[in-house]
Amino acid sequence: IPLWRAEHEIFGFDHGSVGRMIAEKWKLSRTIVECLSFHHELEKAAKDVFPLVAVVQLANIYCNTHKIGTAGDIHPDTSPLPQILQNLNLASEVLAEIEKSVLEEVEKAKAFINLS
Repeated sequence: IPLWRAEHEIFGFDHGSVGRMIAEKWKLSRTIVECLSFHHELEKAAKDVFPLVAVVQLANIYCNTHKIGTAGDIHPDTSPLPQILQNLNLASEVLAEIEKSVLEEVEKAKAFINLS
């Protein structure tokens, strides 16, 4: 199961809840709090920040799926992907183009890091 669900089952809360507590303690903007809190549960996000939370959720799925960085989530949940694309009015072809660009940028970053 995805990491956030395992956290919920084992601890009764997940890293989104912890992110929310820290962000509120640090008095970060409500938008950031919403993104941290609901990047796995888009349906709980406030409507005014819904598109941004959807983008964060998409980025999270993408990074976990392509192992760009790691949070230890070896079973990322990709099931929300069709709904996210619909919510963002984004065609899967456009996502494929974005994916290609991102992977190229990741490779450039890897080369840069190896040089320095």
